[in-house]
Amino acid sequence: MMSRNLWVAAHVLFVALRPSTGSDAVPTSERHMAATRRLEAIASIAELEADVTDASCRLLQVDAREASKASMRSAQNTFAAREQKNEVEQVNRTAADQKASMRSAQNNLAAREQKNEVEQLNRTAAGQKAASAQRVSVADALVQSAEGPGAAAAVAGTVQARKESMDLGQAISLVISDALPDPDAPASPPTKKKSKVILMLLEMVPVCGPIGLDRFYLGSTKTGLAKLTVCICTCLVGGLVWGLIDAIIVISNSLSRSQSINSLGLEAEFDEDETEPAFYLACIAVVVQLLCLCFCTGWRYMGSKQAPKEDTVIIGAPAGARLISAAR
Repeated sequence: MMSRNLWVAAHVLFVALRPSTGSDAVPTSERHMAATRRLEAIASIAELEADVTDASCRLLQVDAREASKASMRSAQNTFAAREQKNEVEQVNRTAADQKASMRSAQNNLAAREQKNEVEQLNRTAAGQKAASAQRVSVADALVQSAEGPGAAAAVAGTVQARKESMDLGQAISLVISDALPDPDAPASPPTKKKSKVILMLLEMVPVCGPIGLDRFYLGSTKTGLAKLTVCICTCLVGGLVWGLIDAIIVISNSLSRSQSINSLGLEAEFDEDETEPAFYLACIAVVVQLLCLCFCTGWRYMGSKQAPKEDTVIIGAPAGARLISAAR
């Protein structure tokens, strides 16, 4: 760029200093002025070019600074990313270590629990063994007391003979089965059931309850005798009260359709077929008792209304004065 400007300046000086010939010759002063103008223009262009060069250099410096800043930022970001990655790896390693420690603690706890369970099972087995030995001794005592020493020796010989082919539990079962009664043996006959209808009829008859026939029927001989004694000693008053209580108990049991009774010495089992007839008899007894109560109350009330009036003469009044009043 500078060589070009020098070349242009030299050309301008050459043109200005060259002598003019011909008709269109220009005066020397004008040529000098034109050359001066051209040189000034060339100088201004050179200054502009220098300014442009400075500006471009400044721009390049700014670009270099921005590039250096960007590179520094990139390096900082890379360093921060590496630090974050290292922190994440450290956290992961810490979490893995914690998980491993937790697993180890869980395994230790499980091992301790298993050990405790084994110890508990051992203690339970020892207790069962002791209880089995005690049962064996009890069974031996039962056999000796029930059938004599000969039976005990036979049982002991049987257990000793089978000891090699069975464990302790089977031997104990053998001894207990020999000592205790056979469950398949026929049981004792059950107690005979009573008729609930007959019991209700006895309670409905006014004389049977106070003298204890209901209790004699159920098999309660002692309480029946006590009831009869109370009735005789109290001139039927205690028997009536006791009979009323027994009647209330039996009627309530019949109304509830129960197949058994167990209250105040009245104990018995009834047939299932007689619960319904006894229920209806209880209803009839309740209705009859209510009607009797209403009839007695009305009869007493009507009797009090129809009672004759008596004249009462009050003595002690003044002479010639008598007061007659009606009284019931």
